[in-house]
Amino acid sequence: SLVLAFGATLASARLLYRTTGGGDGDDARHIASQIVMAFSPVSLAVNPLLAICIYFKTPRATVYAMIPLAFLAKDLWAMRRWRTTASTAGGRHAFFQAITNMALDVLSRSLRRSSFFRIVVTILCFQFFVVWWWWGALKGALGHGSGFWFLVAFLAGKWASGTVARVLGFVASGGITSWFVQQSIIMEEMDKLKDSQKSAPTTEEETTENETPSNMPEEYRSANADAYQPVLDIDEGIDDDYEEEDVPSRPKLWTDGWTDSGTSTVKGFLVSALTVSFGSVAQCGLLGGLAQFVWSVLRNVEAATTGFSQRFESSSRFGFRGMQIGRDGSDGTSVVWNALIRARSMARNFVRSHTDLAMCQVAAYYKSFQRAAQDVAILVDDSGVEPIIHDDITTHMCACVCGSISGAITMFIGLILVHHQSNDKMGDTTVAQSMLLAFIMCYTLLFTVMEPLRAAIKAIYVCFAQHPRSLSQSFPLIFHRLSRISEANLV
Repeated sequence: SLVLAFGATLASARLLYRTTGGGDGDDARHIASQIVMAFSPVSLAVNPLLAICIYFKTPRATVYAMIPLAFLAKDLWAMRRWRTTASTAGGRHAFFQAITNMALDVLSRSLRRSSFFRIVVTILCFQFFVVWWWWGALKGALGHGSGFWFLVAFLAGKWASGTVARVLGFVASGGITSWFVQQSIIMEEMDKLKDSQKSAPTTEEETTENETPSNMPEEYRSANADAYQPVLDIDEGIDDDYEEEDVPSRPKLWTDGWTDSGTSTVKGFLVSALTVSFGSVAQCGLLGGLAQFVWSVLRNVEAATTGFSQRFESSSRFGFRGMQIGRDGSDGTSVVWNALIRARSMARNFVRSHTDLAMCQVAAYYKSFQRAAQDVAILVDDSGVEPIIHDDITTHMCACVCGSISGAITMFIGLILVHHQSNDKMGDTTVAQSMLLAFIMCYTLLFTVMEPLRAAIKAIYVCFAQHPRSLSQSFPLIFHRLSRISEANLV
């Protein structure tokens, strides 16, 4: 099963991260985003089929069929929430496709695509052996029947595999951040040029116009051609399979991920992820996913509480409006609400100091993970992009891809195990546990190849909060949508 999953990861990496930057790769990126979106309905069919396979092929271990049913319930709930909150039919999917095309385009521009693809394949090979070791450790713990050692092996393998995946996310976040900073510098230079043109004296221009009359517009005669620079770097979309020519040096910024020519390199970010920032990457691999889950739960609970309190506004017991925090605790309801408020505050503090959105700041500024997470939390609150991040469906779409392929591989492996069950004297529980382990390992390996896309899109949201005008020239449609939502949230 791992070999099949590894082949699927290589094909996915080829599909996503080998596209040419600029207009030449638009068709390839459009096809890639459509393929990713196509797995959303496929997952709705694969999960119940996997549950049916476990239920009928392993009748003495039907409890394991609840796991794919839980994934199905999660997908159905997510789709229901999208339909009830979306402003237009298919709006979230259309925006996901647009921002996926943008993320892949910016990655191909800011990072050398051949080098980035080689790094992705190398990390996937390393992840393959990590997952293989993890599988052996879990099977050994199940063989000895020790629940404690199974939990230890599960947590250790989850941490190790998550750290490896976050390395790819670190490199992708660094590439996105470097592109945004470069665009921000260009926009600042254009603003300075406009200001200098407005403040320039016009007496000499008027004298020249009187002496030599011409039909040339005033702006063309007064402009200095040497001061103009292109908005986009011409070399951004060029494939790096050719040797680079000598170009004028640009100001070197705050990270070793930049070369002297001003272009970011995969090697610089990878070395940073494995050396000076490895502690932050490891922390994100352990707690980043948990913080993301807690934050999603908090947002859903707050939305449900708001709707519940509006529905029963007349009652002081429901919601937070009628709650009296300063009571002496003699009322049991007050004690419960105070405990819930403290738990909510602790959960929000945990999210603000461990969110995986911090990876772009870690890659750019060499910050520690918790310091970067706190800075990003303040930035997100002040810019109004929190609803955009909450309504983003990138993680769900990536999960649909991984779950669909992993479920298909697991059903194939399960049928083989059932066919040889009588010869190998395996029980139904053993077969079901082997299928469950195969699903987890395949899912982890496939999710690794999707991590750069997830990290790139999250970095886009954070960088937009910090440099909102950087998208106005290159991606105006996405810029206007993000600006409209963020500004509406600040009102």
